[in-house]
Amino acid sequence: MDPLFLAAAGAMAVAAMAFVLLALRRRSAAPASRAALNSALLAQRLSELERERDCGQIGAEEFEAAREELQRRALLEVVASGHPRFFLGTDSAPHARTAKESACGCAGIYTAHAALEFYAEALESVGALRRLADFAGTFAADWYGLPRATERLSLERVGWEVPAVYPFADEDGRPDELVALRAGATCHWRLVGGATP
Repeated sequence: MDPLFLAAAGAMAVAAMAFVLLALRRRSAAPASRAALNSALLAQRLSELERERDCGQIGAEEFEAAREELQRRALLEVVASGHPRFFLGTDSAPHARTAKESACGCAGIYTAHAALEFYAEALESVGALRRLADFAGTFAADWYGLPRATERLSLERVGWEVPAVYPFADEDGRPDELVALRAGATCHWRLVGGATP
């Protein structure tokens, strides 16, 4: 398969798996109507799940798992729709293993090692890989009134194993390691080279 070329938004940092959901102004009635309907359906299903939990029909763990899956699907659906108010935002959380795996561990997930690759997998899973360039670059530039980047990034569909750990230093500079999202698992997309004009 030929590499997939992506428009890079300025000096976009490839970091975490946080979707930035900005719906502050309407550009047309149709997308807003679909979004309102989807929001209403999601709220209805979440309400049903809460009722099932409160009546003892499902347990707390089952409720949390179902709620997370509903939210995951809703996020994928809205990103796959290609609406320009929904675009990638990154917020990586690189903390040393000793700080994460403790009684007062640090919150967050480290994803800077493969954020674009993970987004490519997610969008491919819903048949919306063609939306990746806009989601990862052009929509944010347009939203903030910034010029669109002229550089391009390239991804190729090839399996690679995410390292179990990355070398890291703790906050005092002592050697430690960092466990990244999907450590030891296979990712099916890989960033190739650097940005090109």
